[in-house]
Amino acid sequence: MQSSISEYCATIYNQRQTITSEQVKPIFDSIVDELNDENYHPTTDDYCKIIDTLKPISCFILLDQSIANNEIFHLIRNRLSNILNQWSQDDTSLTDRDECLFREIVDFFRTMIKHLRTTNQVSSSNFKTWFLNESFFKTITTTLEDIPLHSSKYLNQDQNMTSFMKLIESIQFFQAGNDHIRNNPNILLLLNSITKCLCSSTYIETLKNIDIKSEKRNEFENFILGRCPSFCAWFRGKFQITMIDGLCLNNMLKSYQEIYDLFLPSINDWEYALMESIYCMTALLRYVAFYPSTRKYLKANLKIIDSMLIILNSNCLLDNILKTIDYNSKTNLTDSAISFIFNLINDFNMLTIIKENSFFSKEIFLGLKNAQVDRVKLHALMILSKILNEQDIANLDDIEELTSVFMEYLSKAMNDSCCSFQDVPVESLLICLKAFIQHDEIKEEIAKQDYFSLLIRCVTQNNLHAGLVLQISLEIIWSLTFNNRIREMLINNYEPFFVYLKEILVNSTEEGVQAAAKGILWKLANDSSPRKSIGDIDENNTSGKKYDIMISYSHSNKDVCHQIYQNLINLKYNVWLDFKNMQENTLESMANAIESSEIILVCMSNPYKESPYCQSEAQYAYTSHRHIIPLVVENKYRPDGWLGFICASKVYVDFTKTDFEQAFQKLISQIQHHRQKNTIISPPSAMNHEMKEPVSHDEGTTSTIEVQPITSEQHTRIEEQVKELYCTSIPIYIAV
Repeated sequence: MQSSISEYCATIYNQRQTITSEQVKPIFDSIVDELNDENYHPTTDDYCKIIDTLKPISCFILLDQSIANNEIFHLIRNRLSNILNQWSQDDTSLTDRDECLFREIVDFFRTMIKHLRTTNQVSSSNFKTWFLNESFFKTITTTLEDIPLHSSKYLNQDQNMTSFMKLIESIQFFQAGNDHIRNNPNILLLLNSITKCLCSSTYIETLKNIDIKSEKRNEFENFILGRCPSFCAWFRGKFQITMIDGLCLNNMLKSYQEIYDLFLPSINDWEYALMESIYCMTALLRYVAFYPSTRKYLKANLKIIDSMLIILNSNCLLDNILKTIDYNSKTNLTDSAISFIFNLINDFNMLTIIKENSFFSKEIFLGLKNAQVDRVKLHALMILSKILNEQDIANLDDIEELTSVFMEYLSKAMNDSCCSFQDVPVESLLICLKAFIQHDEIKEEIAKQDYFSLLIRCVTQNNLHAGLVLQISLEIIWSLTFNNRIREMLINNYEPFFVYLKEILVNSTEEGVQAAAKGILWKLANDSSPRKSIGDIDENNTSGKKYDIMISYSHSNKDVCHQIYQNLINLKYNVWLDFKNMQENTLESMANAIESSEIILVCMSNPYKESPYCQSEAQYAYTSHRHIIPLVVENKYRPDGWLGFICASKVYVDFTKTDFEQAFQKLISQIQHHRQKNTIISPPSAMNHEMKEPVSHDEGTTSTIEVQPITSEQHTRIEEQVKELYCTSIPIYIAV
């Protein structure tokens, strides 16, 4: 039977510059009728003619709502499925014409997808109704799973591997940034098959066989070492955790570590092929570090942390990142390794493991903060926020620049439509800023460079309030109120802020937000109107004390602190602990508990020092002249700054150096020693709530800023407003 397809194609081609969607549709319908005619068997040449005809037509025509779901596209898709089925069959090779059609169809789909992305029509177009076809995706996944099983068949098929790789790349481009599409069940089918490739011996052996001096990879290597891990590494759908779990459950961390062990000793000699392949593998591992549920697998494969630190400390990568502003394979590898470390630092236990690693050095990240690539520089700063102590900060000669760069990145994230900078959200930046501002020098820079207004914006700019942004912003401001200059700035220049706090206290249902808002007010109210005169309180006067002991701790250390509590209860001590005794956990209840306790156990750690609630507890205990016994509950922790001031000259009980029972016996000895003392110890001088010069610092000058004095009328109005807000605010729960 003679086909009219050539005639129809010629008609479209001759009118390609002026043809409209109304003119195209009936011709497409006629072509479809020909292709579906049971007496006619379409050939590869027929489909080649159709694709050649469609390519010159404007995508605006092809993706018009009246055209985009035309059956002609379904038939082209089905033809591609047939080619894939034939290609993956044993002992079957594609003809030259089929290989050409394979390439042409994929290129045509890529062009349409690119247009959809450029014109923001991915969600609205009918294209997805025929492209995201279950049968089509099952064919793709069958081919995917066959490649590692019969790798020898595909090794020398560069053109077909290129076409298939472009198809996977097109799907990746199509689903990126669109939750509706990337969470489609057919995308999960594809993701599962790619994960199987990455868990295969073929992937590992192919990577092991890369020549470190090779400048390029063949198409098979590009696919299995590049496209497959990249698809997973940049996938953001809800199935991401399923994919990462799949890698871990297949014991791939051990295999990936074998790769690092094999190649890292020669890292300074790597050329592009290996550098790019290791980068793609490392980018994938970032998400093992990101999810709490998959970090448990790292604990059985801690050498991976060694490998990341070795990568970050390698000379060739350091030289590259300090000089180039462009992304290349070296930059990408550095970025992936530092992202891996960053994803672990907010996990208290993993941060401890990193700091105890023999390859860990603060100098690595102090060097990387000078990177020319913003994303690497930003991650270095965020890691430094978690690992530098007060003395480290004091020794820096660029504190002003460090603070300004970090706040600049925060500002850019706040002004971004997605509320992120370099793929780092505002919330993550604030978490690290909260760690930074525990240091007095950083507080001074915040005040000196007038960045306080930026933090006020974090509280008042409603579009930023995703996740914990509002709570963390308020906690940062609360911590900053321990600085006299900033406290005066808040009272002098931000009177409307107190009105906003009132709205929060009335309208917010978030317990953490309420806690932080009231914490700010409590701090200001108690500074302006102390509950008791220091001279009226004596730490040795135990009469009328309701509790023997109060435990002040961060919930990050709750396991050991709750164990201490239970052992004290077993010995018949009357112990106050917030999870047991507070009805509503207000700061007023905390103050009452301190005044009603003979001894305060301060459980020292980095999270404790970062918490404004813990600082409020510890400083109130100090100014109330309670007897404080410091407990070390974080390995190798030594207090500095405000916490070092409070615990100076006191004997620490370290629960990390010995087993629990030994440390607990030392604690009991300390308690008994205090009770057996017969002499009254003269109370120390009252503590200034702001420690300008922490005890661990050398003497030196502290920068000052001019704060305009407020009138007595203004001060009275602010004080009355603060006290009114504090006294009338609803009870809250404090989450440390």
